[in-house]
Amino acid sequence: MKPCWIQFLELILLKIIDSYRSNREVVTLIEHSIPKIASVLPLDLSINILNPVIATGEFPTNLCAVKILTELASKQGENFTEQHLDVIMPNIALLTDDNQSMVRKAAVFCIVKLYLVMGEEKVKPKFSMLTGSKVRLLNVYINKFKGHNSQEKSS
Repeated sequence: MKPCWIQFLELILLKIIDSYRSNREVVTLIEHSIPKIASVLPLDLSINILNPVIATGEFPTNLCAVKILTELASKQGENFTEQHLDVIMPNIALLTDDNQSMVRKAAVFCIVKLYLVMGEEKVKPKFSMLTGSKVRLLNVYINKFKGHNSQEKSS
């Protein structure tokens, strides 16, 4: 991201997240742009902006913030630290029990992505924040993604 845009990052991200409340066409455009912007967003600053939205935002803003965070993990996972995980995991864990199924699903996929990019030794201890049924669900998805990735590599 160009240095001149950094000072406007919070405004830009919050506008994107707020626009997620718009009509379906706007939501589709945002979802197509998230993977593109996630690779250039500054990680620390982005997490500091996204985490409060994840913690206190309502549907659909919290859903958008989780999707951006998931893409950040996908694109910049090697830069995620345990400090980042300590900051975001409590709020992501809470969203696994959200009343909106789309938010619950996005939160689970975010945790799975964090697990896959950061490794078991860093993420698994955070599973203590989750209920037993959520841990079992996560393990199913993690094994599914690991199996899918190993099949792709052997092909």
